[in-house]
Amino acid sequence: MALHHVEHVMGTTISIEVVDSDDARLIDRLVEWFHHVDAVFSPYKEDSTVTRIGRGLVGPGDADLTDDVLEVLGRCEALIEETDGVFDVWNLPSPNGTSFDPCGYVKGWSVERARELLLDAGARHFCINAGGDIAIGGRNHDGGVWRVGVRNPDDPHGLAFVLTGDEPLGIAT
Repeated sequence: MALHHVEHVMGTTISIEVVDSDDARLIDRLVEWFHHVDAVFSPYKEDSTVTRIGRGLVGPGDADLTDDVLEVLGRCEALIEETDGVFDVWNLPSPNGTSFDPCGYVKGWSVERARELLLDAGARHFCINAGGDIAIGGRNHDGGVWRVGVRNPDDPHGLAFVLTGDEPLGIAT
């Protein structure tokens, strides 16, 4: 019993491994979730909510300001304050020609939400890897703990360290 899927979305490759389920609907839900995130938050898509916000085409009360969008905007605003402006999604060159790009937050947020979807569905043993934003839980397919190697920035062939664990864990590299 296990599921494995690789999806090219959000400008990256997302691998999903669920060890303790063979219910393909879990994968379908996660794939749908990541494509939804891409459609709403991608600064590469001319019709995305992010592009429309960056161009000033979305205002208070607009239907595009869904709970997810408001959550991301709120957290990004908080991060501006928490980082004394170092992380400012409103002051970044964006592929859509604006200066609004929340992608530095959105990918990790979407992986965390995908992890919550799996937990809510009863899955406890899984790994989601979206281009370095990783969520793991439980045990791997061999029954061992998940091991996530973090590349050494000074040696592309070496590891700086390895994270292990069987408790739910989120990692962003």
